[in-house]
Amino acid sequence: QLELCKKSGKVAKEYFEKRINYLNISSFERARRLGLDFSFFADCFIDGGTIPLSTFEGIWELHGEDFLKPFKETEYYEDVKALDEGGKLVVFEAKTDDALLKVWKREKDDLYSIAPIVAFYMSRKTEIKIAKLVVAGVKNHVAPQIIKERMRELYA
Repeated sequence: QLELCKKSGKVAKEYFEKRINYLNISSFERARRLGLDFSFFADCFIDGGTIPLSTFEGIWELHGEDFLKPFKETEYYEDVKALDEGGKLVVFEAKTDDALLKVWKREKDDLYSIAPIVAFYMSRKTEIKIAKLVVAGVKNHVAPQIIKERMRELYA
């Protein structure tokens, strides 16, 4: 059972590292788009992810291939590339939620860990977000295309 607990710990650690990385990438891009100094981003930076602050510092003023170089071999490459090309942050946040849900989804059949419980909780949370999004969009006469791009992936 000790091995099973360690396995759950690995999944939880992976989830939180990814969450921190995605939050840091999002904060980085928001600060750059607002024209703020790097020191502002450094104050917002969350330790604990796999991408160090020095990586963000090195690419603060860069764009294009030079900007993407540190992310080339990571799972964040496509999302960061889309952001660098002027992609919408709301689409990035939807992709973030999908990627974080997949961490737990992979382990949903491991009945000796916390993964199925957390996956169930995360899926319900996602379903509530989707319901709120659709209801608010319909009520406010938002174009279906805009609602669609903000949709999250369902657990199923």
